[in-house]
Amino acid sequence: MGNLIIYSRSNSSVFEVIPNLKTLTNCIFYLGLREDIIKIYKNYIFYISKNFYVSRSELRRISRHTSLEGIEEIIFVYFLKPQFKRVNIMELLAAIITYSFLDWEQKIVLGIQIFDFDGSKNLTEDEFFIMAKCFIYGISTMTQGISAENDVIKFLSHSLFLNRAELTISELVMWVRQNQLLYEMFQFNQPNVVKNDKKKRDSRFGSLERKTVDLRKPVAHHRRVKSSFNDKREEKFSVVIDSKIVTKQEIIMLKSQFDELSNNGLVLFKTIFPVIKTLGYKLENVVDHNSDKQISFHDLLQMLFRKASKNQLLRLLKFIGESIKESVILEEEKPANKKKNFDPKLYHTYKMMFDRYDTNKDGRIDLKELKIGLKNTFTETTIENLFEKYNKEKKHGLCLREFVKMYAPESFELPENINK
Repeated sequence: MGNLIIYSRSNSSVFEVIPNLKTLTNCIFYLGLREDIIKIYKNYIFYISKNFYVSRSELRRISRHTSLEGIEEIIFVYFLKPQFKRVNIMELLAAIITYSFLDWEQKIVLGIQIFDFDGSKNLTEDEFFIMAKCFIYGISTMTQGISAENDVIKFLSHSLFLNRAELTISELVMWVRQNQLLYEMFQFNQPNVVKNDKKKRDSRFGSLERKTVDLRKPVAHHRRVKSSFNDKREEKFSVVIDSKIVTKQEIIMLKSQFDELSNNGLVLFKTIFPVIKTLGYKLENVVDHNSDKQISFHDLLQMLFRKASKNQLLRLLKFIGESIKESVILEEEKPANKKKNFDPKLYHTYKMMFDRYDTNKDGRIDLKELKIGLKNTFTETTIENLFEKYNKEKKHGLCLREFVKMYAPESFELPENINK
């Protein structure tokens, strides 16, 4: 997560937390314990949980009986998203976790569980992207620093998930440990560890999986929380597709409507169309709303969530206990020839990054230049693997086209006249 920031240590690559937000780093009176953070998260799940953005009144409700109570106005001033006139609660939680009185491993464990939206106990690429973005934006708010662009964060996520579908807690811990800047940042405010007690530290690291915080267990001995939080959180399990939160309850309701009209797992498209329109879904590029084609529930999900990956569709189906089956999707809907788009603004961003990394201005980025550019984000081994993967011409460096392909989504198309 790259160019991030800590407070209270002399480090030329970071900035200091601004004075008005230092109350959020006070490990004696504010946010000193894991239970306090969990209480904030539970309040969010119980009372809000529609999306990540909360109003001033909702923030007060979430802060009730927590260490945030009484400083909501300060939080709202600095964490406010002007375009929404609300606060992103996940960015706030990420900032709080970073500066909490926990050791660095506990911070990672707590973070991965809060951002595990579908309850799989691992992180998928989209969940990791949201988590990384929230930590970067949250810390930049605390320090009033400049955060990374979305495209850089997407590149980070894509690169980390090149050879895996999910990231376990142990894998994330090891990844952070290999990134010196992140490792130092997450050690802020952590309890002292006796240096000579190496055996204890090794056993603590080795038993990380057994130390997983179970957010479903109540913090306080309160009958209502004890009996309902697990169910409440399970209701709120979700998959984030193209910035839209798709909840488990939403899929269960959709499946119920589908089953009422289906025959042997299939339904006429013209029969289901009025139902999904009533539920508020929009279908784009469907040629004939009165088609007699029969579709499965999986086909329907593909139509409703056109930007969903296969892995995301699989997770939606898991909400109702199903798996991906053979599609009989409408001919007009088959994504075989998905159109690629050229975005001038996005290309300009990539070109600026290329020029910045190309320090000797020879028109190519060699391995040494790439290592310098990504040194605060990836290990040397990861950078070498990326260079090998995208250096198709096997020359001394990446050309602009190869560099853009390393960063850009698959739907991004470069003009033919860009160097090859």
